Amino acid sequence: ISACLVGSEMCIRDRMDVDAMLQYHIDSGLGCTVAGIRVPRKDASAFGIIDADQNHKITEFLEKPADPPGLPDASDESFASMGNYIFSREALVQALHDDAHSADSRHDMGGDVIPRFVNAADAQVYDFRDNEVPGNTEKDADYWRDVGTIDAYHDAHMDLVSVEPEFNLYNPDLSLIHISEPTRQAE
Repeated sequence: ISACLVGSEMCIRDRMDVDAMLQYHIDSGLGCTVAGIRVPRKDASAFGIIDADQNHKITEFLEKPADPPGLPDASDESFASMGNYIFSREALVQALHDDAHSADSRHDMGGDVIPRFVNAADAQVYDFRDNEVPGNTEKDADYWRDVGTIDAYHDAHMDLVSVEPEFNLYNPDLSLIHISEPTRQAE
């Protein structure tokens, strides 16, 4: 199993229960799982969009489509890719090998590698709405921002420092800092 958590998005990775996504991936037996967040369809053309069937199997991976597809259970929403992927190791190694030897590839994760999994019917979407983290409030339960521009980064920063933050860093049930206790060295 390999996980790829890309850094131009802000969901504060520790606020996402990656273990839940990992278990979802393992249970599926598929080669690739992509985390998706529901966004209003009217705003979806600003993102990489995941078209999935009612079983969350990805049927198409679209980069900033003019007419984004709706969801089977919510036609006014689309799945935006969060840039978080989990792969079965063997499947990822094979996909990267094939991509490296493809003359027409741009060697781009969202543009080339993920579509290989989709075309092989070997990819699913993990609905971030289903991700439950202790202490989350309704307001910050599915907090995510694409911070790929200076303005977006600034807006996300302001979300954190406002009087009533959109994303509350003071969740007592979740530590954002992980400290490993020293362990005894092998002798």
